[in-house]
Amino acid sequence: MGVNAVNSYIPATMPKAVSPNTVPASLVQENKMSDSTKALIGLGVLGSVSAGSLLVHRHYNTKAANEIKELAERLLKKPETFDLQSIKDIAGGFAKDGLLKSGDSLVFMPKNMLMELVEKSPTSKWSKIIKAMNLSDKGFSVVVRSSDKQILNDTMRYFEPQQILFKDMSDAFKNGEMFVTNIN
Repeated sequence: MGVNAVNSYIPATMPKAVSPNTVPASLVQENKMSDSTKALIGLGVLGSVSAGSLLVHRHYNTKAANEIKELAERLLKKPETFDLQSIKDIAGGFAKDGLLKSGDSLVFMPKNMLMELVEKSPTSKWSKIIKAMNLSDKGFSVVVRSSDKQILNDTMRYFEPQQILFKDMSDAFKNGEMFVTNIN
């Protein structure tokens, strides 16, 4: 039972190194492709690469556009009416989240002001989101302005009510002005 052979396989003939000079002439094949065939193959490869690039580019553009559209739909609230109680509810929500303190104010910007912001930086993500909302003339945004007059951009909310029942706000929007409410 004592087998001591390890790696004991030895081939019958040892392979010899072959140099290009020893290859029989019958095995050598020349490339007999014409220049026009080579050009057509090159153009085919170029066309395939171009088509692939275009498909990848379109996929990413479509994906980005869909993400912006979904975000716009999520950010835009469409209540039936907007009145003084709506303003109080917004202020209460911001206060509850710690974003609004005494001395701060809520700034309501009508659609025309939002469109001015879009025109100033048309390629920004927020501009694309605002465009994707397709706001009507009753659409507006509200943002918190701190007591030191700094706008807190991450507090921006968008609304598009069917009716604005708060007269002061409605009048300001008709005149193309902001409506500001101070918090005491």
